[in-house]
Amino acid sequence: MNKKMIRLTESDLHRIVKESVNRVIKEGVEFSSEDPQEEWMYYQNKLQQEFDELGIMVLNKIPRNDPDRQIIQRYISMIQTHLHTLEN
Repeated sequence: MNKKMIRLTESDLHRIVKESVNRVIKEGVEFSSEDPQEEWMYYQNKLQQEFDELGIMVLNKIPRNDPDRQIIQRYISMIQTHLHTLEN
C-alpha cells in the first residue's frame, strides 16, 4: 500500500473531530426513544465508534517514524478519555 504523508495542525484535527461529531448527531436524529438514558447511550456509542474509525484512518496516513504521530496519538487518547468520561 502506498502511503501519503500528511500534516495536520491542531486546528485541522479539531475541525475533523467536529465534523465527525456533527455527522453522528445528524445521523442520530432518526433515533428516538422514550428513555433519555437509552438515547444518550446510543449517541455516545455512535460517537465513540465514529471517533475510533477516524483515529485509525488518521494514524494509517502517518508514517510510524514521524514524530508528529506521537502527538496525534496523544490527542486521540485524550479525546477517547474525554468521551469515556461523558459515558459515565
